[in-house]
Amino acid sequence: MVREKGYDNITIQDITNRADLGRATFYLYYKDKEEIVWEAIRDEWDRVDRDLNKDYSPYQTFDEYPGLVASFQQAAAQRDLYKIMFGSSGSAALIRRMEAYLAAEVEREIKQRHILGLFSNLPPVLVAQFIIGAGVRLMVWWIETPNEYSVEKMASMLYEMIHHAKPPN
Repeated sequence: MVREKGYDNITIQDITNRADLGRATFYLYYKDKEEIVWEAIRDEWDRVDRDLNKDYSPYQTFDEYPGLVASFQQAAAQRDLYKIMFGSSGSAALIRRMEAYLAAEVEREIKQRHILGLFSNLPPVLVAQFIIGAGVRLMVWWIETPNEYSVEKMASMLYEMIHHAKPPN
């Protein structure tokens, strides 16, 4: 529906009509359209996170390069949708929610796995905010701007910017 009408043009009535349920039922579960859209986005990112972490124990060194690749793959798979929702005409509230969610995930990984690398003298919350702020902005640029950069190239360049080193192969 977002692809059909654009995020701003969708109403609660559109959502309830498509789902074949009443407005009162919608409001039992969601306070607004942003909440239902965010839930769908968060579910996809949770799936990506589960897939990435299934092969790691909490005590194993985590290589975040595959996570960067998976993030750009997710954005590529949903490029049109993400462009509408997170691009220059998108929802600032959804962008903030996505950044907060991803920053919390990165902070959790930093604390759980004690991975700070170059940032070892800084609080994990600040490192997470920095990485996600740069990463989300770069991803939005990549989605909106015609360019020749592949998923892997974007992930590699972001990794290099963060770590000042080439990603592990």
